[in-house]
Amino acid sequence: MRMAAVIFILLALSFHARAAENTAKNPAENAVRSASLDQAVREYIRREFKMARTNERNAKGLSDFIESRFSFSEGGEEVPAVVVVYYGALKGLKARASSNPLAKLNFLSESLTLLDEAVASAQDDLEVRFIRFATLHHLPAVLGVGKKRYEDVSAICRLLEGKDYSLVDRGTQSEMIDFMLKSRRLSLPARQSLAQLSEEGQAE
Repeated sequence: MRMAAVIFILLALSFHARAAENTAKNPAENAVRSASLDQAVREYIRREFKMARTNERNAKGLSDFIESRFSFSEGGEEVPAVVVVYYGALKGLKARASSNPLAKLNFLSESLTLLDEAVASAQDDLEVRFIRFATLHHLPAVLGVGKKRYEDVSAICRLLEGKDYSLVDRGTQSEMIDFMLKSRRLSLPARQSLAQLSEEGQAE
């Protein structure tokens, strides 16, 4: 069983490395193009994803919705980074649920590629950063995600401290703060800063 896990991790690293190499070779073709997104659509995707995390039917429904509204093919319409990051997270859920090793690897590779492309396109979007972090949080560091998690934590803390509620409402940001505090991936200063934000939110 332990050997099987090692083989799976090595294959996953190989798959993701190839995907990253292809992205590097064709930046114009693979880069996520940033586009504006109606706030109501953003909130709908956010709300549906919360249910999709524990319900495969909701996950499929949200995937179908995204695929029907946005084109991920080369030369297609501009896709908002927040849509891409949620789509990548959904691929991660598919990887978790799949019992087929090859399908699991493919979904994982697609997930990591989409997450990275979304962050590269919108590095200061709190929701984009948080969804990538929340997905990578559950993956072993051997997959090479440790540095990305660290970068996301730094960005997320900075953006939360900014208290900008124009795209991500106060309630959602409070949930993000709770998740970050429970993740045990924060430095002492970051943990103290978010704990203070949490206390301020409860007092309001």
